Amino acid sequence: MLLMGADEMLLSRAPLSQNQLHLGSFYGFQRLRYYRAIRPSSIEMEVAVPQGGYLELQLDSGKGAFSLLRFSASPEFPSGYFLGKDSEKLELLSSLPEIPEGTWQRLKFEFRENRWIASLNSKQWFALEDLAPPHGQMTLGTGSRGVDIRSVQIGEGSATTLETFENSRDFPRVFLFFLCVLTALSLVLAKRSSKPVFAAVLASGIFFFLGVGYFSFDYFYWSKKEVCSLTRPWSSDFRSRLDLTVEAVRYELFQGLGRWMSYGYPDLRSVIEARYIPKRYIEGPFFCSSGGECSFGKVPPPSENHSARWMLVGTSQAMGAGAKNLSESFFSKTHQLLRKEWKRPLEGLNISVSGSNGVDLFSRFQQKYQDFRPDFMVINLSINGDEPTLEAGLEKFLNWNQIRGIRTLLLKEAVDQENDGFKRRYEIISRLARKYQVPTLDMHSYLFAPGVRQSGKIWWDLIHLTNYGQTLVSEKLAPAILETWTDASKPGPRGGVPPG
Repeated sequence: MLLMGADEMLLSRAPLSQNQLHLGSFYGFQRLRYYRAIRPSSIEMEVAVPQGGYLELQLDSGKGAFSLLRFSASPEFPSGYFLGKDSEKLELLSSLPEIPEGTWQRLKFEFRENRWIASLNSKQWFALEDLAPPHGQMTLGTGSRGVDIRSVQIGEGSATTLETFENSRDFPRVFLFFLCVLTALSLVLAKRSSKPVFAAVLASGIFFFLGVGYFSFDYFYWSKKEVCSLTRPWSSDFRSRLDLTVEAVRYELFQGLGRWMSYGYPDLRSVIEARYIPKRYIEGPFFCSSGGECSFGKVPPPSENHSARWMLVGTSQAMGAGAKNLSESFFSKTHQLLRKEWKRPLEGLNISVSGSNGVDLFSRFQQKYQDFRPDFMVINLSINGDEPTLEAGLEKFLNWNQIRGIRTLLLKEAVDQENDGFKRRYEIISRLARKYQVPTLDMHSYLFAPGVRQSGKIWWDLIHLTNYGQTLVSEKLAPAILETWTDASKPGPRGGVPPG
């Protein structure tokens, strides 16, 4: 499933600007996995953790189990040694000291028989006892605040692998090429001057300083900008359009130069062909049958088997962005949980569209999906569009459902952030719920509660959920649907077909 920033992380230069790994580039929560399994005797890295940030070192141990060391400068996500298995859910086994924030620190881990030893700036920091040496894949991760890494060195017995994240391997020959071009231009200008030697020296000096100026500007400023001309921009303001235009020109110039000089340059097709994200679902329909089979792109005809029907309406979060596949989305998981409790056949349809809003979704519903005739509708809208659009879209759905007796549950869409803008949107949902007498489920408060938020890796970014996050939502949503749909005492439209 496609995530915000996943393509940009691979295609743009910001994550490796100034020869460092900026693991929080493009919306944060990025994870970098070493390309092969290892049996490390030591791991050493130079890192800088910002205020409120953290670094996670995950070491797989086979059969879905993994160990995770978190080094944090955030009280919300404290340092610790965790154990995980089969999902992103974490079990804290041992608390660890906080890492100093804002400055470069050298971490070193030595893996001995039944003992892991950690050093900070060449001084022993802590030790973990009764742990076997790790084996498997190694992953570096972080949260929304990010973390910077200068180098990682992996020791495997007598062999050592060093990664310095240098992003300038082709710089010498590119710079030499431009120097030759500028020298040639200087000689051409000199031939047209009455003082050719003076003109050649002057022109060479001017072109040289222009070249040094450009490469310095690019290295210290432009390469750090999180802008990628190869993917759809998320903002349409003037500055973003200008940045995208400049980056597009720069990219085309250096990509053409790369072909001519036979050095690699990234493009979107190469990422897709490498099957980094093999299936990119960005909109429904996604149908789950009464037998539990789920398929993409199918719109079922009007029901002839007296099935109960429910529908999910939302944007990218409801579409399942962040899940490894559609079967891991919270829509699919919720449908399977509901089927276990239903007394007759149940069908579900997800009509969510990534990047859309309530008004557009209602228009799409009227044009394509109203013949599905849901008995129950879950609406997960809070983030996309401005506040008037949010209110107008929700009111269209609520009015339609009330007239036709479709029971409705409004979700306060979860985000991994607290701010006044989101609170105003949640107030709109509460006000409309009172007006139309429909129940709400505050999924944001549920996932933001410390006991849940710190229980594992819930988020891929500030909006999209991991597999574990999808599971948490489904386990909260399914009982709420059952309670609302089957309890006739609950406020709401009365004409929906009950499940029993």
